[in-house]
Parts: sequence; structure tokens; C-alpha cells
Amino acid sequence: MSHKLDDYGDILSSQDVRAILNIGANQVYNLLKTGKIKNFKVGSVRKVPKWCLREYIDDAVADIHTTQKENVYDSSSED
Repeated sequence: MSHKLDDYGDILSSQDVRAILNIGANQVYNLLKTGKIKNFKVGSVRKVPKWCLREYIDDAVADIHTTQKENVYDSSSED
């Protein structure tokens, strides 16, 4: 089953985040608790605005691109 972010509403549950990112419950909890994915609590339940998850994904992808570029530069200077 595909878990596209656009298929979800504007406010996501931790279960939604887990399905979208295809990660475990503990990983989701740590990302939310540390604030790596911005969130808020309703009672004891954490909720994630969709734009916050998009921001997290965009930042993670940007980090990958930066790391890949740095690795290319590092390996080209090994001559």
C-alpha cells in the first residue's frame, strides 16, 4: 500500500508519520520528542501539521544532497 503524504489530511497522527516514513514507532517517537519533526500535543497525543513533516523531509533530502556533493569533492581531491 502506498502512503503518499498528499493522501493525508493537514494534521497527522504519529501512526500516519510512521506509515508515511515507513519507520518504527520508537523512531517516530524520538523524532517527535526531540523536535526534529515539529509537533504539538492534544492531551497526551502528539499531532504533526503536514507542513512540518514536509519540512523535515525536505531538510533530510537537502542533507543527503550536501553530503553526496561533499563526498564527490573529497574523492576528487585524493589525486
